Amino acid sequence: MICYIAWHLSSNLIYGVDGLGFQFQKFCVENIESLSEFDNLHKKIICSYEQTPMSSENEQTVFDLFKSLGLIHLLVASGTHLIIIQKGIQKILIQFTKSKRLTYVFLSLFILCSNFNCPVTRSYCQLIISIESQKKSMGWSHIHMTLISSFFYTSLFPSSLFSLSFWLSISASLCLSLFSKNTTTLAIGFYFGLLPFIFDFNWPSFSSVFVNVFITPWLSSLYIWNSMIYLFLKKYYLIGDNFYLFTIHFLKYIASSSNVPILFTHYTKLKTYKYIYGLCFLILSIYFQILKTNKIRNMINKNI
Repeated sequence: MICYIAWHLSSNLIYGVDGLGFQFQKFCVENIESLSEFDNLHKKIICSYEQTPMSSENEQTVFDLFKSLGLIHLLVASGTHLIIIQKGIQKILIQFTKSKRLTYVFLSLFILCSNFNCPVTRSYCQLIISIESQKKSMGWSHIHMTLISSFFYTSLFPSSLFSLSFWLSISASLCLSLFSKNTTTLAIGFYFGLLPFIFDFNWPSFSSVFVNVFITPWLSSLYIWNSMIYLFLKKYYLIGDNFYLFTIHFLKYIASSSNVPILFTHYTKLKTYKYIYGLCFLILSIYFQILKTNKIRNMINKNI
């Protein structure tokens, strides 16, 4: 009972209604001033703030286009955002210091501003575990680290087990581990591996497959850094807004060029099957990792 009370009090202090995460997210939202007509999209990308409607016609157009093309995940803070920000910050800081501690300070601030957003926080746990694994030569695979980080995260946030964003984050991490040979293979793996979660927004189409496979890898980085620069340089909106307007015309052209559904003719939004899908994906990935490990062990034994 004492342990439960202590955990409950500490969790409220960290991510409760008035907790540390809430205060940082509030600061992040308030710091995005009403200069850009795409302010609400910036709030979604940087602050993981969902409780705001689209305030302009162009902003709503971008949101609808991203839904129709299966790109809505780019407008929600995720593990991908964390990795892109990490790489970008490291490239900047390497000019001044070889230490990576400052990078993780910035990443921690990003997590706080997202109010401990599930995919972001779980990915951060996996990043730390990966670093420790490399330092101590533990030999853990990406799948092992996905499993360990997920277990660690759910021990801190038990309710996340019933969150679709948690299972989406796990599935995305597994796609990264299974299809990371090159950018195109990874993009294809991401799209079809996460397809059950994308169905909520629109049917798969030729245009959505094309965009996700060939455009998303660089578009995601541009959107994240577009919002990050605007967060610190207010006058940047004069450039950033034009970037969004260009995106509208570009994606509209692609969406209109081909919009023929290629999979399924009927679909009902059900949460339960997504939990099952995420769990099965995790179990199958672990199974394939065991087969891979056994194959390597047998090859070593033959050579001895």
